[in-house]
Amino acid sequence: MAEDFRAGYQILRLRVLCGCSQEELAFGAGISSNYLRQIEHGTANPSLDVLTRIFAYLYTLVTGQEASPALFAIDLLSEDIPMWRYHIVHETQCHPDLGAFPTLGVQVEVQRRGVWAVLDTLHDVTVDLAVLQPLVAAFNHLQLSPLHLRDAVEAIL
Repeated sequence: MAEDFRAGYQILRLRVLCGCSQEELAFGAGISSNYLRQIEHGTANPSLDVLTRIFAYLYTLVTGQEASPALFAIDLLSEDIPMWRYHIVHETQCHPDLGAFPTLGVQVEVQRRGVWAVLDTLHDVTVDLAVLQPLVAAFNHLQLSPLHLRDAVEAIL
């Protein structure tokens, strides 16, 4: 089941990065939208044929060329896709008039080929944990590219 969830998570990430709706991908792969939703959430156990059709359709969206199902290996494709993980970091800032005060930042890690590494930290984002928690959860769910982290935080906060 863990591998199915991993595949579903990669499908979700690729679909979002391609700007493809669940309905479009499901139609392109010849499956129902409900089944695709279950695959993405890790609650379905898709066959290799279904996974190959999904990845072939996504490959076509990315490259503009129709893919033969045998053109690529699913494991190789998913291993080369970076995964991002966002965390809230507790920090202390100092201000000449206010002294030391607690603040929160956002740290992003990247995983490539099974190894996690800190990529960047955005310091002093807010002091309100209730505001930052859903934001970080959304970044993790959508797999927001770190390239857009600063812009997203500035736009939202």
